Amino acid sequence: MPKLDEIKARLDWLKEQFKILVAVLVADVAGLSKLYLDGAVGVLFYSGLVLLGILTIAGVIVSRKIELHLAELRDICHDDSIADFRVGCGQHFLSLSSDYDPLAS
Repeated sequence: MPKLDEIKARLDWLKEQFKILVAVLVADVAGLSKLYLDGAVGVLFYSGLVLLGILTIAGVIVSRKIELHLAELRDICHDDSIADFRVGCGQHFLSLSSDYDPLAS
């Protein structure tokens, strides 16, 4: 169970990082569109474009790490040699999927 809890903690941390990345990405796109509409295409606009690329790459990396940890969690939970462990895995999968509530503020 400690391995399972460790993976769940890593997943929670990566989910938080991904949320922050998406929020900054949305703010950057909004700033870029405002600069473009105002006709203020200059150093700030181009630095925003560079930041957009960096944030996109970071988002891909974080989502790939989340995918790897979920695969690791799936492998642990499908191990037939530990029968009691599978019940705990089911509970952890439920808690992972039920953490997100789009209507909560």
